[in-house]
Amino acid sequence: MSRIDELIQQLCPDGVEYKPLGDIMQIRRGASPRPIQEYITKQDDGIPWIKIGDVNPRSKFIVKTDQKITVSGAKKSCYLKKGDFILSNSMSFGRPYILAIDGCIHDGWIAMSNFERSFNSDFLFYLLRTQMIQKFWRQKASSGTVQNLNSDIVRDTSVPVPPLPVQEEIVRILEYMELHYSEPLSVADFAGNAGWSESRFSAIFREETGSSPMQFFNAVRLGRAQGFLLDGATVEEASRRSGFSSVQYFCRVFRKHTGVSPGSFRAAPFSHP
Repeated sequence: MSRIDELIQQLCPDGVEYKPLGDIMQIRRGASPRPIQEYITKQDDGIPWIKIGDVNPRSKFIVKTDQKITVSGAKKSCYLKKGDFILSNSMSFGRPYILAIDGCIHDGWIAMSNFERSFNSDFLFYLLRTQMIQKFWRQKASSGTVQNLNSDIVRDTSVPVPPLPVQEEIVRILEYMELHYSEPLSVADFAGNAGWSESRFSAIFREETGSSPMQFFNAVRLGRAQGFLLDGATVEEASRRSGFSSVQYFCRVFRKHTGVSPGSFRAAPFSHP
């Protein structure tokens, strides 16, 4: 019996529980002190002011900002700590980033914090990037005349919440996917690496994450492909380098996951999820 089998039988024998994100973490919209120009500072005690331009679309983390705001400005904003998550609530809405610094966010961001009792950060990061979550947010954000991912939509998002030790074991599998994203791997390969039968692996993975192994693997590959596109790669190059079997399949998966074509994303990366 594998380690994850033992943990599942011990900690969640009746299946994984689904909960709304708003029940297991604090979710807030950012806020801007106004007029913002009066609160920008170069003083050493300034608080990092996180803007969309500070984000590297290829990165998992936000590590620095170009500007700071005063302590008084921070009191009128939304102050976050290292390890908290942020999502853009317009333009490239729904893309998660983890703060590697303390800082403040404006109202173009949604903050996610105080989730440590329920989520491993790496597991949560992978989960928020899945087709299941991204598609739900895209549908909800498109219900009005302008695409906008608001705090209520995020709070109402129901997600699987496996026990933390189970999440840690799943992250090991996801890290294996990250290391081998460009290889022509199948579910059988992932199952063999984990020491399971293919059917058992697929069943456990979907039960604990809400998605199939290949949906997660494609999300990992798409993250890499987006980076290649931003670096100037053609659609064909991005498809090949990120491990997809054909350009046609790559384009189909890319549009299904993000709602846009790879070419459209390449032309305007901050206009899409």
